Amino acid sequence: MQAKGKAEEQRKPIETTVNAELWKQVEILSGKEGRKTEEIIDDAIRLYLKSKGGIGEIEGDLGGHA
Repeated sequence: MQAKGKAEEQRKPIETTVNAELWKQVEILSGKEGRKTEEIIDDAIRLYLKSKGGIGEIEGDLGGHA
């Protein structure tokens, strides 16, 4: 049980960084009028993953829905 707690603690800073980056992209993309929130978030996630060089593998894993 203790190992699980430690793994979660180590993951938190990574999640915080990812969330911060995604929300920066969401803020930028939300400036475009007439877009649905879902589209904005999808685009933000795509841009973030592209910036990290991992979108191809993730899209493949999700059947192209990333």
